[in-house]
This record gives sequence, C-alpha cells and structure tokens, in this order.
Amino acid sequence: MKKSIVLFLLPFILSAVSCNGPDQLEQLSPNTVRVLSDSATDPARALFQYAHPAKTDPLPSPEPLPESEQIKLSSPKAEKPQDRINLTSKQRDIIRSGNSFALRCLKELGSETPDNLFFSPLSLSYALAMVANGVEGTSRSEILEALGLETGALDDLNAVCSILLKQLPAVDTSVRISAVDAMMVADRYNVKDSFRKCLEGQYFAPVESMPSQNQEKILHRINEWVWRNTGGLVYPIVTREDITGTFVAAVMNTLYFKAPWKPVGTEKMPERLFNENTQHILTDFYLDGGGSTKHEFMNSNPDTLPYAKMDGYQAVAIPYGNGRFRMLLLLPDEVGGNGLAWLRDKMDLGEWTAIHNALTTDWANVFLYIPKFSVFGEYRMNDLLQALGIRSPFRPSGDFSAMFEESSQVYLNKVLQKARIFVSEWGTEAGTVTLAGMADAYNSFLKTVQVRADHPFLFVIEEETSGAILFAGEFCK
Repeated sequence: MKKSIVLFLLPFILSAVSCNGPDQLEQLSPNTVRVLSDSATDPARALFQYAHPAKTDPLPSPEPLPESEQIKLSSPKAEKPQDRINLTSKQRDIIRSGNSFALRCLKELGSETPDNLFFSPLSLSYALAMVANGVEGTSRSEILEALGLETGALDDLNAVCSILLKQLPAVDTSVRISAVDAMMVADRYNVKDSFRKCLEGQYFAPVESMPSQNQEKILHRINEWVWRNTGGLVYPIVTREDITGTFVAAVMNTLYFKAPWKPVGTEKMPERLFNENTQHILTDFYLDGGGSTKHEFMNSNPDTLPYAKMDGYQAVAIPYGNGRFRMLLLLPDEVGGNGLAWLRDKMDLGEWTAIHNALTTDWANVFLYIPKFSVFGEYRMNDLLQALGIRSPFRPSGDFSAMFEESSQVYLNKVLQKARIFVSEWGTEAGTVTLAGMADAYNSFLKTVQVRADHPFLFVIEEETSGAILFAGEFCK
C-alpha cells in the first residue's frame, strides 16, 4: 500500500500525565497499566478485535516485573480543570518552532518510508530536549537549531515542556493523556547533579542507576516500562543487540493518548459522531499511482465542523472529547496520481498557519467517510536527525560533559521510536516511545573480529616494556 499519513493532532498537543476518561471509553480500551490477556473480555484485546475483527492475535507483552524492580514513575497531576494552556508570547513561538520541526520530520520520513507512516514529533522533541540539557558546545547548538531555536533558548524550551506536562491534563478530562520520561544509566557512569535536578524538576523523569554487567535486567526494565506507559500498544523498544557492554544510558519518553470522538447533536440529545451500525463491508481505497485495495470504512452523522477548501486539498478538524483535542485530516484532491507526496512537500509552517487560519473562519456541515485503520511505525532516527543538522552528538567528539562526570568517551549511538495508532468508530488510541541511547565510544568504535583457534597456533610470552620474550611455543594437537 502507498503511504497513508496520519497527521495526528497538533505536534505539541500530545504531552501530559494520566487522567481518567469516561466509563464508556474504559469499556473499549485498555487501562494504562494492564497485563494483556488472551481473554476476549479484556478491554485491550476487545479494542484490538473491535478495530480489526479479522485480527485475533493479541499485542505482545513482557513478563511482569515486581513493583520493586519497575522504573519509578514521577508525573504531575492536574490540580483543577482549565480552559486553555497558559503560555507567554515567547513560549508560543517555541511551540511554533516545534511545529516546524514536526513538518520537517514528516517530509524526511515520508520521502523515505514506502508504506504507512505514523510517528510522534513531540516525543522525539522531548527526548532531544532532555539530551540537550546534558551536552555542551556544538552538540547543544545543533540540537536547538534543529528544533528551530537559538542557542540560548534551552531554559525557555525546558519551561514550555514543563508547562505542557502540568497543564494539558486539565483542558479535557474526558481524554486520557500520559507523557512519562525516565533515564536509565549504567552504574560505571555518574550523572551530574545539575543534570539530574533538571530532568527530575522539569521533566519529572526519574534517573536510575543499573549494574553495568546485568544487561538482561536493563533490557527487561526498559521494555517493561515502555509497555506499561504506552497502554500495551508498544513493545519492545530495544533488543539484546541494543543493550551490550558499551551501553551507557537511555533517555526515554512515552506518550499515550485515548479519546472518544466529540458527540454530535445537543447536550440533551447527544449521539455518536460515527454511526454505530456501520456494516463490516470492504470498500475500494484508491492508491496513488493507480490500483486499489479494500478497506473497512466508517461514516459519520452530519455535524458542523471546521472545514477549509485549500489549494489542491481539503482540511477538516475532527474533535475529541470536549473539543480541546482534534485530528486534522488533510485530503488531496488528486486521486490515483501523486497527491500524497505533493501535499507532504507543500507542508511548511506557512502552509500550516494558513490551514489553521482557514479553519477558524470556514465551517461546513460535514459528512465524514474515512477508513478504520491502525498503523504501526518503527524508526531509527539517526539519519533523520543528522539530515536536520544534529551531527556532533553522534560522534566521539560530542560533548556530554553536562550529563556525566566521565564524559570523554560518551556519544549518542541510537535514537529509536516506535508508535501505534488505532482509529475506529469509538475514537482514537495511540502510543509511542522515543529512546535516545548513549554508548561508550572507546569500546564501540573498535572493530569487531573473531579469533577461532581451532587449528595449530604459535604462542609467545613476553615482558611488555622491554620486549623480552620469556617463553615461546606452538600448539598443534
């Protein structure tokens, strides 16, 4: 299938801590922390089968860890409901810079991904922001520049991230959102107090030390934490090949989103946005470049929605919950040609602003006819980030002196992201994780060879400083 890109909310909208949704939502989707079972009565499995009746395999899950061995959670709670996020003009500029970064990532990934695409630019931004606090010099400048910010804007970026974490849960209590950060460090490295205080104070991220030699435990704890904080939608993020003797640290962010569509009708007579009696009939979905495939579609009851007819495409905003969160659907006019690539290339901050300006003035009585779908994406972001200008942290010369006491050999060796989304008549559920992994450059950049002494060989024992041979011999049988 050609690319089917989901523009999932505004790039800086998915960040917060857990808040419970309505009871009716809980019946259809998993709790944030719940072991997935094979029982058809389990909410997570029921949602999975509801969205995809032909699919019966459960999502993967880890062996549960005792609570004492789990990575700690530390997230703020919404103190009271509020109508809007309170930001200064300068902080709104940082949000706009984040949106520009998101659209640049979309272009890079979309041009390289030969299939459906789903990722979280916000989760990636949070991971990069935390790393930026641990690097100095060129490494920090490159990260901030890629995020569209000036070198001295790190404190402002931290403040915006912290504000979103604290305030987003309060704008819609019918939507469940969680954002959780953490850092895991091999015990041979000592995290600087200033960096630890920043992560714990601004990002609510526990910083935990793990025995360097217990690589299996590091692997299991990271993957269990990811599964637990993405509602079971994403697992695993790392494999045994990722956690080796060169492992230094992992800075991680997870985002989880679960929301019903906003009801249509009146407060006294509300009804679901999408028809509940949708027939499970497969209908043609036309591919760019020609041809078609079959998909199960859902259609809505008519509702007045923000709608704009733009140059070459349509834009519609589909609200969740009480309307504070929404999905923007952008549909090219061209069918069977190259509409998706054309639209992706057209997207920049100017076009994004034009869309939002049009949506605030243009409304229409909209009938929605869209496919039910799920998309899973997994990406190694190293090449993407280097294409956007972040190069120094990926080299042994990268300066991690603000993160570790022992930093001369540390470099960023991998940035990984996995994301999954379900969209059906009831609403949307999505989860993602971004992991920025650091390694020991001294060991990592040594070439790997194998010496297999399964045939005769010679051996010598010498004194190193003088070069004197003390013993010599051969082994031949």
